[in-house]
Amino acid sequence: MQTPTEIGTPPWTRGDMLAELDAFAALYARRPIRDNRGGMKAPHMFAVWFMARRLAPDLIVESGVWRGQSTWLLEQACPGTQLVCIDVNLGNRAYISPRATYSDQDFAAHH
Repeated sequence: MQTPTEIGTPPWTRGDMLAELDAFAALYARRPIRDNRGGMKAPHMFAVWFMARRLAPDLIVESGVWRGQSTWLLEQACPGTQLVCIDVNLGNRAYISPRATYSDQDFAAHH
C-alpha cells in the first residue's frame, strides 16, 4: 500500500488520473445501478475508484451503503480487499455483494 509522505500531497499526479479516465469510463458503463439518485455519481465514483486502486488497502470500511453502487465500485477497484459495509438502513440496497460483510449497527458500535 502506498502512503502519502506529506499531509495534503497525494502519491499521484493529475496526469496519472487522466491516464485512468478511459478505464473508468468503461467500468462506469457496466455499473449495476443506472439511476443512483441520492448516491454517488460519476465524478465522485471516479475519485473513490482511483484512490482506492492507488492506495490498495487491505480493508475498506464503507460508512453509508445507500443502494450499493459504491460497494460494487470498491469491489471493482480492489478485488482482493476485505469490505465492511455499514448503514443503519440496509433495506435500500439494489446491489448486495457476496464478498462484503454488512452491518446495520451505528458506526460507534463497531470496535
